Amino acid sequence: MLIQDLRDGVLYLTIDRPTNANALSRGVFDALHDVFARIRADVAVKVVVLGSSGTKVFSAGADLKELASDDSSDASVPSFHVLLTRSLLDLLDCPKPVVARLQGPAVGGGLMLAAVCDEIIAVESAWVSLPEIKIGMPTPIGAAVLAPRASRSVLQRLVQRGERLTAKDCLAVGVVDAVVSAEGLDQAVSKSAVELASIETSAFAANKNWLNREVRANLLLANAAEDSAHVH
Repeated sequence: MLIQDLRDGVLYLTIDRPTNANALSRGVFDALHDVFARIRADVAVKVVVLGSSGTKVFSAGADLKELASDDSSDASVPSFHVLLTRSLLDLLDCPKPVVARLQGPAVGGGLMLAAVCDEIIAVESAWVSLPEIKIGMPTPIGAAVLAPRASRSVLQRLVQRGERLTAKDCLAVGVVDAVVSAEGLDQAVSKSAVELASIETSAFAANKNWLNREVRANLLLANAAEDSAHVH
């Protein structure tokens, strides 16, 4: 479900659900939470790379089959957006650099996870979308975490129209940091990881905490807004 591979100070985390479009299940969220809690003080980990198995999709977002089977009357079962918010906070608060490796489309919650990474490297064939609006679902969380990377007009396209943006589009508007060929993806990710690993950890962490202060606050507000929307 979540493969972990530590190599030369770089922890490669791979969401391993290729037959389910690497959809985000409760198991994936719990595994991510456990890993990020553990590595905060692990000096062996200098950088984290977040990727997915296969070549077709980074993540299709929420595991809709699991969502459909949830017992909404059980207050002890956290909702998808609560689990998503927890993972987004884990990534935002991680003192180590985190690089998102997009080997394919990043949809819904998959895009949100990538958005809070420090860098996003995508293949040319990748695309992103927040399609929740098309099925009548609000996504304040999506708007909150994409805001630091996207202008109001880009957010309008993603959040209010549910449009797809190609990797080239994303690079042009700052949603991703680099676009490479499929053959060059691993080399580009490795190069970025090595460069980030050479940066003094405490200085990087202090800067990251400052850069993320507003998105973190807005994420908590967005989580409350989604709570309210789902109640009504």
